Amino acid sequence: MQALLEQAVYKPVQGRFKVFMIDEVHMLTGHAFNAMLKTLEEPPEYLKFVLATTDPQKVPVTVLSRCLQFNLRPIAPRPSASTCRQSCRPKTWRPMCRRCGCWRARRTAPCAMP
Repeated sequence: MQALLEQAVYKPVQGRFKVFMIDEVHMLTGHAFNAMLKTLEEPPEYLKFVLATTDPQKVPVTVLSRCLQFNLRPIAPRPSASTCRQSCRPKTWRPMCRRCGCWRARRTAPCAMP
């Protein structure tokens, strides 16, 4: 946890956010939670934590009070596959710009490449 928090002070090299995903967060020690608490209280604008657990009762209340909690459940495979196919169907995208080969949406302005 200490190495992770040391890396948290640096801004991301690419993108807007630096995201740390910690699975089975309920297995962290009390010292690890205390070390993480300062960063959770006043996080930099570029830092996001995703804490995953199957047992939220074991996570200290001080940590839970500083988090948004989403209770996820398994989804059925058939509806999720059809939803994915439907949302991934190319409706508003054309394959490529004829001039430069860039990907452009149909509704956007034409490509600026000469």
